[in-house]
Amino acid sequence: MSQPTLGKNIAELRTAKGLTQQELANKCSLNVRTIQRIEAGEVMPRMYTLNMLAAPLGANLNQLNQNSMETKTLSRQMQAAYVAGLVFIINSVPVIYHLITHQLPPFAHVVTSVIHMVSSVFFLRGFYLIGKFYKNWLLAVSIVIMTVLFPVLNLLDLFKNTYFSIGQGIIFILMSINMVIIGAGMLKESLARKGQQNGGSYQVAGILIAMVGVLYLSLNVQIINTALLLSVPVNVLMLYILYRELNGWAKLQVG
Repeated sequence: MSQPTLGKNIAELRTAKGLTQQELANKCSLNVRTIQRIEAGEVMPRMYTLNMLAAPLGANLNQLNQNSMETKTLSRQMQAAYVAGLVFIINSVPVIYHLITHQLPPFAHVVTSVIHMVSSVFFLRGFYLIGKFYKNWLLAVSIVIMTVLFPVLNLLDLFKNTYFSIGQGIIFILMSINMVIIGAGMLKESLARKGQQNGGSYQVAGILIAMVGVLYLSLNVQIINTALLLSVPVNVLMLYILYRELNGWAKLQVG
């Protein structure tokens, strides 16, 4: 269920329980302004917030969010993103090894590059869904841009000539700048979740993603190699965030 319908539904449940906005806020350990904005349809509450609201309202999550078809679809897409993230992280080991040492056999290089490109699209889509659902357009748009730039960069890496090397350099710089923007989008999401579950994970991920982007922009081989190694734990953290979000969608689906 999207806003403002969700807010109206929560307001109706609160009224039926005979609670004021302040009383509901106290029971949920939330700011009353947060309750007001949710009921007015100004913001889409995070899954953690919906969980906090459910108990004092005497409702399950399906009562708060009655469109189960939407949540089922989102849950399936988040599951696909999570699985793709696992594949992406495992496959990144030989990919990064080759980027640093250039010692993978040609066939292995092609196979791992293709897997990297395909899995990245589905992995990144998970964060696009998060940005879109919570109206974090900075995150959503920058993820869409990354979904284009990253596979193109890997594709150009398979071709070894001057023309494609120049194109690869330009795409690499654009991708690095976009990573800083993605980091800003993650930090924006962390602010929306301040003091809530997963907020700290978004904050750390945002800082690290932006840091990797800045290191890439140095265009220094040794620094870039360091950033490549740093990208592994960053991706693991992003996978953890997807896991937590996926749990939230699952709870919303079953109530």
